[in-house]
Amino acid sequence: MYPRVGVPNEHNADRSASEARFNTRHCAGACLHPTSVLNGDDATPAPTEAVAFMELLETTKLFLCNLVRAPALQALLLVAHRVDTDAAGSQLVVDRWLLFQTASPQVGVCMGFTRRTQCVVVQCLCLSAGLGSSAGNRA
Repeated sequence: MYPRVGVPNEHNADRSASEARFNTRHCAGACLHPTSVLNGDDATPAPTEAVAFMELLETTKLFLCNLVRAPALQALLLVAHRVDTDAAGSQLVVDRWLLFQTASPQVGVCMGFTRRTQCVVVQCLCLSAGLGSSAGNRA
């Protein structure tokens, strides 16, 4: 089973913390469960963080339950089945699903070869199925 990971929706900046949405590999727009410790102004995951969850609960909305936040790029590289990159190493596509654009091309190349390198994720964008197949070489 694919790891249960959600990434913040790109429109969360326009929403209150309690209305933040997260996209998973198979669904978009899931909310944090109201009883979650991450459901609050000070605890809401940052745009560069992902949430790992144990359960999707569907009531009037789709909720992520029993979750923990983690740095998006590092967490997804840890559980990835496939990582693709462009020739310059400035873009990483994880499992044909998420695109990470790095601050400099060298960062993407280093991430493929050493775990000590840290980078700043400039953007985390969900890809449509058609865009995921256009990634470059396998890392």
